[in-house]
Amino acid sequence: MTNPTPLPEGNVTIREVYHLLNTMRAELKSELQALGFHVDKKFDDHEVEHTQIEAKYDRGHQRVMSMLRWAVTTILTSIGVAVAIYVAVK
Repeated sequence: MTNPTPLPEGNVTIREVYHLLNTMRAELKSELQALGFHVDKKFDDHEVEHTQIEAKYDRGHQRVMSMLRWAVTTILTSIGVAVAIYVAVK
């Protein structure tokens, strides 16, 4: 609680206690709401971070897959050319 309410000295009435409890409850409620907003913001930031990491991984994965497709295509084309040359020479 940010600034506690000072307790009255001497005897207190039920109304004063009730008022102090309501004040403390309101302060606690506002602090819990602020904490909730803070936690929600952290979760949102974390979700954005995960999205960025996933996007980066997907780009890297797509690049590797593209390179593999190029390599396989090149090898198969080379084999096809070699077979064609073999058949033409034979």
